[in-house]
Amino acid sequence: MTSSVAIIGGTGQLGAAIARRLVKAGRTVIIGSRDVAKATATAAALGAELGRTVDSATNLDAAGSSSLPITRGVIEALRDEPDQDVLGKRLASEAALSSVLEKALLLQRTLLTGKKEPNVAANELAVQAVDQENS
Repeated sequence: MTSSVAIIGGTGQLGAAIARRLVKAGRTVIIGSRDVAKATATAAALGAELGRTVDSATNLDAAGSSSLPITRGVIEALRDEPDQDVLGKRLASEAALSSVLEKALLLQRTLLTGKKEPNVAANELAVQAVDQENS
């Protein structure tokens, strides 16, 4: 599984150059921008240039996860904090952990659903393997 890299401000020269290098290295890249049209255009141009899919999002969407969205209010609150470096790193860590936990829970639900599938349910070794993974 490859990890995704969100490049906040990825439509400028530096952001696009970083995105280009990461895509060439095989990473999944999401171009972020305040202007979603600009992010989409940059992602399409990079994708066409490199022959790979490059996603786009607004900066806030790229920074958060579905269970831990990063809103403009959070960013504005961080701006006025004296410990914004520490809090920013903590927020980034929490967003990453949230994303990993979402994937783990999805995998667990998939395993449990698969256990009920008739072909799996009829195979004792498969049922034991699913039970072992969930314990």
